[in-house]
Formats: sequence, structure tokens, C-alpha cells
Amino acid sequence: VTINPATPVALLQDIIRDAVYTKIKKLPALLRGSIYTVGIFSFEYLSGSLLRRHHFCPWDYSSARANVNGLIRLDYAPFWLGAGLLFERILVHANRLT
Repeated sequence: VTINPATPVALLQDIIRDAVYTKIKKLPALLRGSIYTVGIFSFEYLSGSLLRRHHFCPWDYSSARANVNGLIRLDYAPFWLGAGLLFERILVHANRLT
């Protein structure tokens, strides 16, 4: 059995598009970007917590001023907002191509 390495990415793309984008696409871009930021921060915090529990977390933001338990940096919010909107454009464009 051969597993396509793109399968998890495609699955995640479908989940984001179907569960999130279709419900918020009519909202203003700033609000959509904020929603993506909260999602990214949540995923980073939860995955970092799990990895830290097993002493395998590759990042530690404890020395940063705006950190939450050393797992996320709140000063990254503008970058995650922009990244979320960029990913949205990529997903929407990719969906049009298929």
C-alpha cells in the first residue's frame, strides 16, 4: 500500500475550506485574518503543550516578552494574520483549479 504524502495536506485543506472558509468568507478580511490567527495560536499552543509534555518541543519562547507559557508569542499575531489570509488565497485558488 502506497500512501501519498500529500494526502494529509489535502485533508487539512478540505477541512479548513469546508469547516472554516465557507462559513466566514463574507466577513471582512481583518476579521477573517483574526479568526485564522486564533486558530494558528490554538494549534501552536496545543501541539507545543503536547510536545513539551514528552520533552520534545523544539521551541521555547520563554525569553520573549509577549509569550504565553513559552509556547506562543503574541507579537507574532500580525504575521499569523497575514499568513492566514495568504493561505486562504492559496486554498481558494487551488480549489478553482481542481
